[in-house]
Amino acid sequence: MPKRFLPDGHLRVYLEVVGLPTLEAREAYTLGAKVREGYRRAYRVTYLDDWRQGEKGWEGTLVFYLDLSDLGVDPQGSLSLVFLTESPQDCLYRLTVDLGAFE
Repeated sequence: MPKRFLPDGHLRVYLEVVGLPTLEAREAYTLGAKVREGYRRAYRVTYLDDWRQGEKGWEGTLVFYLDLSDLGVDPQGSLSLVFLTESPQDCLYRLTVDLGAFE
């Protein structure tokens, strides 16, 4: 099977999570990018097949897909990502990614 490449301006983000009470809880997570004054949410989320029941609950990798092609994001600059959950215990994490560090 040929390797699938993302279109120009799209970004794939892998995030490992630990401690989910159920596998269904994966659906409560979302990721977005803060660009200028607005946010762009991921248009797709998938899961790697590494999910397992651990000591602290379910753990595994979420994969988010973002389309930033029309936002003028500098591929050598930094990008602010926002990772959040809609669970009863709302959680929000802001991550800054140096896009220029990737090859």
